Amino acid sequence: MKRSDRAYDRAGQTNPYFGVVTLHRFLSANLDAAALREFFSSGEDHVTRVLAVIRTHLVADFKPRRVLDFGCGVGRILIPLAREAGQAVGLDVSDAMLAEAKRNCRERNLDNVSLVKSDDRLSGLEGTFDLIHSFIVFQHIAPRRVEVLVRGLLAHLEPGGVGALHFTTRLRLHRRIANRLKKTLPPVNVAVNLYRRRPWNLGLIEMNSFPIHRVIGVLAEAGILSIYADFTGLCSGPHDDQGAMVYFQRPA
Repeated sequence: MKRSDRAYDRAGQTNPYFGVVTLHRFLSANLDAAALREFFSSGEDHVTRVLAVIRTHLVADFKPRRVLDFGCGVGRILIPLAREAGQAVGLDVSDAMLAEAKRNCRERNLDNVSLVKSDDRLSGLEGTFDLIHSFIVFQHIAPRRVEVLVRGLLAHLEPGGVGALHFTTRLRLHRRIANRLKKTLPPVNVAVNLYRRRPWNLGLIEMNSFPIHRVIGVLAEAGILSIYADFTGLCSGPHDDQGAMVYFQRPA
């Protein structure tokens, strides 16, 4: 397991919801019923928007049959995807996250969900999907691994199937510097955790960018003819983070 994956798995063991959405109210010490409702409601809102974009720009009558959520975490987005599809598969590198996702699905009586341990070769993944989704996941993975993973995911997208993948395409300069310092000097990560009133031993969940031209290149190599990019994040100035939710359809 890579260092970034180990840090993410440790977060899954101690602060699984914060490991998905890094807001203080989702730290295990702060988590209450209202925070949990907000957490899962945000996943429902996201899926509603994703399906609306697909139906507006790609497939007007799209109704997913078999969906894959890459980096499913505790099931925030997997759960509403499962309610829209006949079968849903959640893929995650963290055993702790998968265990929490299983518990959350069981509490909601979802019997059409399968959970699979991930690796860079996607060796545990079987079959094809008509919707492959990932949101705020690739930004925590080194870009060279992202290319391998995206190519692997595309191999599981059936003809006529739709992809909806999120990429952070540019990081602010100070975030890039801070990320490098925290990776090379662990005490810096401890200091940042204390400054931000987080548990001091919270592992580094790194941030990386994957430029949009690299996204387009990987998709083009796989025969994707067109994309719809919904740019997200802070885009008000040249020094802001930027990201894109990239939608595409494999030719039938």
